[in-house]
Amino acid sequence: MKPMQMFVLLTLFQTTIAASCVAGTFGLLLDATEGVVIERSSMQVEAEFGTEVMIGDVLLVPDGSSALVVTYEDCEELNFVASGAVEIESDSSITTEKPDSWSIRKLPVCYQPESFGGQSQHLIAGTLMRGESGDSQTRQTMEALRQLAAVDGANNAELVSLIIYDLQNGNQQQARGLYEQLKEKNGAAELPPAVVNALNKQP
Repeated sequence: MKPMQMFVLLTLFQTTIAASCVAGTFGLLLDATEGVVIERSSMQVEAEFGTEVMIGDVLLVPDGSSALVVTYEDCEELNFVASGAVEIESDSSITTEKPDSWSIRKLPVCYQPESFGGQSQHLIAGTLMRGESGDSQTRQTMEALRQLAAVDGANNAELVSLIIYDLQNGNQQQARGLYEQLKEKNGAAELPPAVVNALNKQP
């Protein structure tokens, strides 16, 4: 291969990587009160349950508002309260106008979009989530969340975590019940299509 051809190929490869990073995904918005807006390039995206947050987005959380995002990369629940402008810099980095206005918590289970990509919509155990369902600490944590959900005390991130956990363990009926609870709590709440397909799949 001639040097110029190699240079062109490398340039195209680098450009593809850069474009992929810019267009990369960060996580799911699972709760947002009135006033929260997502700025994406020169557009504003409606901040509603199930909206995918992208790298490069700016999440605007004004005074009196809050937003809850769960990241794909590390299964982290990010809770923003009157945080102002929250800039999503990478899959593991954000900046906020008010550093003390948000909290972070690790979830044992979360939705991972790459786990569904290329699948035939039937879910293979072990591919849905980070973490191992057989881990005793994970089981204990999920059981505690299930007890919260039973008294309507679980937040949206916890409910989605339980839904993914149940699907991964073949408990489709339990997952469907939790999804109905999630929709009752949030109106017409929609999870990503691959998850909905898994919930609706006939045994």
